[in-house]
Amino acid sequence: MRRGVCFSFLFFILQVDSTAYKFIQYQTAQRANNTISISSDTRYEVLKSLCDSLSDCVAFDTSGALLNSSSYISTTEWITSICDAGHPTTERLAIAKEKQVIYNGLVRSYIHRHGDVTVTVSPNIFDDLSFSSKVLTRAVKRYKRLIFSHTIFEEETSIFKSQPSDVQTINIICPSQNETLGPGMDESYSLTITESSIRIKAENVFAIMHALETLSQMITYNFDTSTYDIANAPWKIEDDPDFEHRGILIDTSRHFQPVSILKKLIESLSYAKFNVLHWHVVDANSFPMEVKSYPKLWQGAYRREERYTQAEISHLVNYARDHGIRVMVEFDNPAHTYAWGIGYPDILPEGWQEAENCPNTCPNLDCDVPMDPVNPLSKQRQIVSGVIREATTLFPENLLHLGGDEVPLGCWNKSSTILQHTIQYNKTLQDLYLEFVQASQRVAVDQGRTPVNWEEVYVNFGTLLDPRVIVHVWLSLDTVRRAAQDGYRVIVSNGWWYLDHWDNDFERYYRNELLYNVTEELRGKVIGGEVCMWGERMDSSQMLRLIWPKAAGAAERLWNYNEAEGQWALEKALPRLRRFRCLLIDRGISADAVYSWANPAHPSACMDT
Repeated sequence: MRRGVCFSFLFFILQVDSTAYKFIQYQTAQRANNTISISSDTRYEVLKSLCDSLSDCVAFDTSGALLNSSSYISTTEWITSICDAGHPTTERLAIAKEKQVIYNGLVRSYIHRHGDVTVTVSPNIFDDLSFSSKVLTRAVKRYKRLIFSHTIFEEETSIFKSQPSDVQTINIICPSQNETLGPGMDESYSLTITESSIRIKAENVFAIMHALETLSQMITYNFDTSTYDIANAPWKIEDDPDFEHRGILIDTSRHFQPVSILKKLIESLSYAKFNVLHWHVVDANSFPMEVKSYPKLWQGAYRREERYTQAEISHLVNYARDHGIRVMVEFDNPAHTYAWGIGYPDILPEGWQEAENCPNTCPNLDCDVPMDPVNPLSKQRQIVSGVIREATTLFPENLLHLGGDEVPLGCWNKSSTILQHTIQYNKTLQDLYLEFVQASQRVAVDQGRTPVNWEEVYVNFGTLLDPRVIVHVWLSLDTVRRAAQDGYRVIVSNGWWYLDHWDNDFERYYRNELLYNVTEELRGKVIGGEVCMWGERMDSSQMLRLIWPKAAGAAERLWNYNEAEGQWALEKALPRLRRFRCLLIDRGISADAVYSWANPAHPSACMDT
């Protein structure tokens, strides 16, 4: 989990054998008289070869047009993607407007069919909906306000009360209104829009939320007619995710994140159809969480004001559930635990300050002292077990992350107790590491939880681990295949999905190969992935805009894996990325510029930066 940092803006450049063609982007179209010819074969390699063969061809586009000029005229529509020979790299990226209009968000649904009629819809169609599930009731109320954002609601009475609407009814069919959220649940839904009605069907409350999110991104406000419109009706959408685990890791140890910011993060996750918040709540740097059975632990917080009470934690978990987000908490052990030792110093090994090959400059970002694995006086096992047991009363999520990574065994070399133990029981320090990991896993399993460990635990110990363990890969995609072959389920968070790697551009988030070298029969072992927002170099003022909009590329990859594999896939995704950034900003979520912070060339700033 250690990361190098640099920064670059997003520029995607294609290098080819002879002429270098670069994708560029304008909110413009090419002049009609610039078209030399149009090829029916729109494969990149074919168009590139044709353009190379023509002396006056300097560019081609995704519609197959071969062009003799790269000058354009202004238009308000995104028309096509241009691949231009020798165009300056400082220009913008290519973009392709889809001929089939799709809803605004980046995470694409599977669309069975659609039509060409625009219908109007009124806020009042939501008024008579009633459900036994309070979670679903709150979700419908929330989406009514998100969808009809230009309407002023007073005591749930809309100023559009008397305005006619083409769509007269919305019918939400949810056979099970059970509010239990967990891994492996059915997230599929169907959304049907006719010229007079909307019908949503799903097996559970949380899949209904996905449908409402899709619907919310299809309805737009028409400022000319003061109506809310759905274009290209009728619609028939059948949708479900390719991966069950679609998450973002947030680190509140390196920099504390206020509850208000975490709630905004939870809201934004639901907009991209993520379903897991991986909460790396404690680390070597601070222990900000209240643990009532060991009340001195949060003495390791940076300051008294930067702590999470159990009441706040319960509130966040319930808030996340209301948005369809599972909260998987992580207590990394036996390493990354210096902050645990602020309140209980005996938990750390004797002589760690003088040990060689031990990252013992504490406290700082490189501090990484592991717990003492054997000293009975430290009661370290009781403390870890107590934290895990208490956490299961606060976090109902079945998956419990136990870390286990980056254990510097050299920190144990100065402890006479540890060395005597290895001699007496004929054990190595590696053996003690394994025993500690296995003990934590047993506690989690005894509490009805599924343990998750970072990649190093599997790399070091392989099939000695409990077969129920989930391996969280961050170092090498080769481990995904090997762990799956050994029967373990896998979560992927390799370097291309590290949000604090500023050089990772959108293409990496969008095209990351979770299933690299994984055979078809083993793909079911890869349950999903996470993008990681490690906290060393950011605080609450930056967090959301560093996550968004790039994390949306991973959201689409996890929802519809093959979407990123097709021809012109990246260029087709870029307009969705731009629209999704606008959506986030409209909903009060900070999102960084897609291209640059230069003054926009056109009035729509969120679309043009």
